[in-house]
Amino acid sequence: MNFKRLKNKLYVSFSIVIISSCLLGVYHFISVGKTNQQVEQMIHEDFRLVQYGNDINVNVASQTGLVRGFLLYEDEAYREQYYQMQENNSVLENKILDLSNVGEVNTLVDLKNQWEATVEKVFNLYDNGNLEEALFLMTEEVEPLESQFRTGIEQLLAATEEMATADGQAIISDGKTTYIVIIAVTLLVAILSIELFTVRLITAPISKVLRRMKQIAKGELNHQPLTTILKDELGQLIHITNEMNQNTNHLLGRIQTVSETVTSHSSYLAESAKETKAGSEQVATTMQELSAGAETQADSAGDLATNMEVFVSKVQDTHDQSKLIEQASGEVLTMTKDGDQMMKSSSKQMQRINEIVKDAVDKVEGLDTQSQEISKLVTVIKDVAEQTNLLALNAAIEAARAGEHGKGFAVVADEVRKLAEQVAGSVTVISNNVSQIQGNSSEVAESLVSSYKEVEEGNVQIKMTQETFDGIQLYVTEMVNTIRTMTANLSEMYGTSNQVNNSIQEIASITEESSAGIEQTSAAAQQSSSSMEEVVDSSKQLAKLADDLNDLIRQFQL
Repeated sequence: MNFKRLKNKLYVSFSIVIISSCLLGVYHFISVGKTNQQVEQMIHEDFRLVQYGNDINVNVASQTGLVRGFLLYEDEAYREQYYQMQENNSVLENKILDLSNVGEVNTLVDLKNQWEATVEKVFNLYDNGNLEEALFLMTEEVEPLESQFRTGIEQLLAATEEMATADGQAIISDGKTTYIVIIAVTLLVAILSIELFTVRLITAPISKVLRRMKQIAKGELNHQPLTTILKDELGQLIHITNEMNQNTNHLLGRIQTVSETVTSHSSYLAESAKETKAGSEQVATTMQELSAGAETQADSAGDLATNMEVFVSKVQDTHDQSKLIEQASGEVLTMTKDGDQMMKSSSKQMQRINEIVKDAVDKVEGLDTQSQEISKLVTVIKDVAEQTNLLALNAAIEAARAGEHGKGFAVVADEVRKLAEQVAGSVTVISNNVSQIQGNSSEVAESLVSSYKEVEEGNVQIKMTQETFDGIQLYVTEMVNTIRTMTANLSEMYGTSNQVNNSIQEIASITEESSAGIEQTSAAAQQSSSSMEEVVDSSKQLAKLADDLNDLIRQFQL
């Protein structure tokens, strides 16, 4: 009768588990329905409201541009496009009002109507020939109203997006809760199945043994032995009961020996069950620790996989940048080569300029020498003119002394004197010109000499620049080769990073599977410990029955 009460207690506990599973299932069903309703509402209202709001915002901005273009270019096509967009805005406005009829939406609709009415005033002013007033009204009223309307739309859309984001977070939270509920229901169903199987596995043999023991207590020893295929302690208990029945039936004299054997076996069974229970509890504790470690390892592997994905992304970005740098360095190398060729050409041109300037200096120096010779000749001519003037003066004096006979000679002497004076004047002019030419040629010569020095210095600097360009070309070539090597290494690093990332993801998957297996093993160990407790209790009951049997046997005179 006690066993029946124990069985009823087990079934009551199983009923509680079943009711809890049903309640969790109902909660899961309600939660899924609520989540689906929220998703449908988000898709049907929030997303469409954001889409229609963006469309009408873009249309209003485009309409403002069309009105402005109409006033500037006086093209009726702009006005027609404006009215076409206005019709589209009316359709979008009705759709928005169907989705949301809050105060902010009505305020924005009134603001849009005010903006459209102001635009109509602009068109009327233009049609009446008041272009300047139309432009003024466009600047002072239409554009501020358009800006105010767009700001309101953007604020409304931002608020709607925030609400959609909050709803999405709530849906995600509900999804996590649903996932936990599903896991809990699954675990409860698994535990229930295991417990039902364990109850049937334990109670069926014990029921057989209990019935046989009652038969033995009544003295009914003519029944067939109990049959079982169990190899555990319960199977041993059935076999021992059969042996007890057979030994009692065949020989009462051996009942005492059999009872002592049963007592010994029961004690051994109890001790073994206790040791098995302790070992099972230790295994369960170890499995729980391993499960916690495996979960921590799985979380770490997941974090490592996430970080590795970020690292692979950064390596890819670096690889792309290195390709751009490689391309740019190649262009720099090409430009450096072009600059080197240009510097070589400039060096050749400077060499030619140097030769030309040097030749000019030589020619100017020769010109200065020739002008000095001319100056000497002019001096001689001047001296000759002075002597001629003096001789003409002496001839005139002598002609005056000769009287009438010397008049003709006096006339000739006077002409000679005039010619000598003219020659002296011309010589003076020539002398001044030659002096000026000598001064100018000296300045030109000095300038050319200075230019020649500058050209020589420029030629030296160009040669130094040429050498610098050669060095730059060498360094740029080395830099390009280094960048190409770096790009190849980054490509190899990117491939290796992908392999490492895949390996980490496999490790994370294996760790999660190991954690699940450890949890199953821990549950099995706990179930085994519970079974051992029941075996210990049964062994204690069997030992007590054996002791009672010994007391009864001692009453017999064997």
